[in-house]
Amino acid sequence: MSNLDEPQELVSLSDVSVDRGDPLLRRVNWRICEGELWAVVGRNGAGKSMLLRTLREELRISNGEAHYAFDEDVEPYEEIAQVSFDEQVHLVEEGAGYAQSRWHVGHDVEASRGRDVLGSARRTAGGRRLVKMLGLESLLSRRVTELSNGERRKLLLARAALEEPSILVLDNPFAGLDARSRRTLASAVRRLHRSGVVLVLLVARGEEILDCVTNVLFLERGRVVACGSRRTVLAEPRFRKAMRPTKPSPQIKQARVAEGTEPVIELRDVALRYGRSRVLESIDWVVRRGERWVVVGQNGAGKSALLSLVLAENPQAYANEVSLFGRPRGTGETIWEIRERLGCVSPELNLFHGRGQEAIHVVCSGLFDSIGLWRRPTAGELGKADAWLRRLGIARCADRRFESLSEGERQLVLLARALIKEPELLVLDEPCQGLDEHNRRRFLDVLDRLLNRTRATLIYITHDRDEVPVTATHGLILRRGRKVRQGAAEKVLGAYFRES
Repeated sequence: MSNLDEPQELVSLSDVSVDRGDPLLRRVNWRICEGELWAVVGRNGAGKSMLLRTLREELRISNGEAHYAFDEDVEPYEEIAQVSFDEQVHLVEEGAGYAQSRWHVGHDVEASRGRDVLGSARRTAGGRRLVKMLGLESLLSRRVTELSNGERRKLLLARAALEEPSILVLDNPFAGLDARSRRTLASAVRRLHRSGVVLVLLVARGEEILDCVTNVLFLERGRVVACGSRRTVLAEPRFRKAMRPTKPSPQIKQARVAEGTEPVIELRDVALRYGRSRVLESIDWVVRRGERWVVVGQNGAGKSALLSLVLAENPQAYANEVSLFGRPRGTGETIWEIRERLGCVSPELNLFHGRGQEAIHVVCSGLFDSIGLWRRPTAGELGKADAWLRRLGIARCADRRFESLSEGERQLVLLARALIKEPELLVLDEPCQGLDEHNRRRFLDVLDRLLNRTRATLIYITHDRDEVPVTATHGLILRRGRKVRQGAAEKVLGAYFRES
């Protein structure tokens, strides 16, 4: 006779394996019951996203069995809602055909607005509470192509929650969110759980396991290493070793930049407006050769808009005083001449890059500043790409299709793409997004070593104190499109992170 006090089981996986040439999951056993809030934790490539796809029956099980407590006429993917990077890709692709469309007014007139994404459910009492809880009021009238990476994530969370699924899965939910938005999301997760929603959080870092999590599943290379109560798994020696924070290499020192070097970027009284929205206002900024700037600010502060001018993506540069590499925009230089001298990583690039191409070809495309590779690479180019993949610890991904990689693995591939030609100017917008602790530190060490042996200039956006390069020299704080402070990195960034 069953125990009436025992929570109802919603999903159970029994000895489940998924095999498509290389095993993706190996003999996974997992039960999800009512009232639980799970964190599925593992390093990049551990199998977290594959587990989510298996749970939703998007991947065929090779061995084992999956049981669901849903109605027989309901598909698992209908009852298990997800908020993931791929969902963000689909959201943006609906109204944007290319990575720079966010900055081209009138080219995305068909793009959905925030209110369209949420639908009529936003008008219900529960919908209004959720919109207020996540601070989405100002996003309802804006096009999804205009939103920042973090703003889109919050909008997708609201849409998924309004569908009232049996299980809500958040894949890498804190990626792209500033400190305040992370606290808002954590509060929303707690409130959703208290209201009876069963949640599963897929995270790559131990620090992202919220205190309200009841159970933890720890994955390594497609295998469940530990599974049980939060307290039990977090005390496991193997878990603690794998998730332990790492420190910068002691050989890396802060860079010294000679005063009076020539400017690489000059902005004079720059303003960006879209209709009634003021994205940037009265920005004066000079970046000199060899300086390493870290730009910080809340979601929607104008950081990515600022970079759109530097990357020669925004046509409003021609209506402003913008000079790159000593030449004012509009004096005859082409976008390709500018891009030859810089390398970049951004959330938009991740959204639009590499579909149908092998990872090593995506890295090679950085030599030609193209989205996609349109000619066969030479043996030398492939060798150079392979060397950068090895430096970043992902040589195993070289022959895999870009879209088959986890979010963190994709990010590392794009970082290799940005670094492959060792450019004069590196523009990195949230480069550590989706990376686990080990890969984050590995990338930062590679970046700092590169900067220490070259005169490369760096523009770097982050929301996290632990992601600031050791070699940073300057800091810039934006708030609501305005510059509020700039100066020495240690003072400016220290003040910002203490306040946030």
